[in-house]
Amino acid sequence: MSEKKNQHLVPACYLKNFEADISLKQKTNPKFKSGVYVNDKTFSSCWKLRNVRHSSLTKPYYYNIDGDNPRNPVIEDHLSKIESAYPKFFDEIKNNYVNDENMSFLSYFVILQLMRVEAFIEAYQESYDQIAKMLDMYEGNGFYKEFFKDHAKKQLLSTDLRNIIYPHSTIIYNSTNFPFVTSDNPVVRRQINISDARKIIPKQYLINLEDKSSEFAFFFFPLSPNIAYVSCELIKHC
Repeated sequence: MSEKKNQHLVPACYLKNFEADISLKQKTNPKFKSGVYVNDKTFSSCWKLRNVRHSSLTKPYYYNIDGDNPRNPVIEDHLSKIESAYPKFFDEIKNNYVNDENMSFLSYFVILQLMRVEAFIEAYQESYDQIAKMLDMYEGNGFYKEFFKDHAKKQLLSTDLRNIIYPHSTIIYNSTNFPFVTSDNPVVRRQINISDARKIIPKQYLINLEDKSSEFAFFFFPLSPNIAYVSCELIKHC
């Protein structure tokens, strides 16, 4: 078994649902393969079509931690098992079959995706590194630096919400001419109040709340150009 070097921060099973329509190009070149269009973070280069398993969409050994077998890295293997179940649940949602099981899985998948990208892991790990630094200064040794090493990545193993159904989550089906798009950090998390919510969600789907100052976490996660997962405590529990 070869080493699991190229590791996706946004999984290929998810990116496949955003592959470009290349039917016109395949008429002239049947061997032309589809993929997703990518650019650099500053959008200073041209858009390029890349297969969802292209190296530009991965980072070498990103989830590996000390003591890992490079052929069976524990976090990468854990994420792969979850990703293998994703197509089944997405297909159910795509076919308008929404139930407790697939919504529970999606809620878990969204939280994992929020936690596994560089922006989250680096910020989270920096907080623990600062705590370790202060504790080691007090203790006079490097115990906590080692203790908290890769702590942010290790949380991906212990965060398990698969049996929890988030009651204020729902699925949006997009029937407009403006598709949902994704990115290298696809989970959008914002704090919103009821006035904000009414601008993006029809009033009949929201709770009655007169307090316009209180803010709640709002999650938006596009599943495809036509489907998105949304959750917020301001959304009525159906």
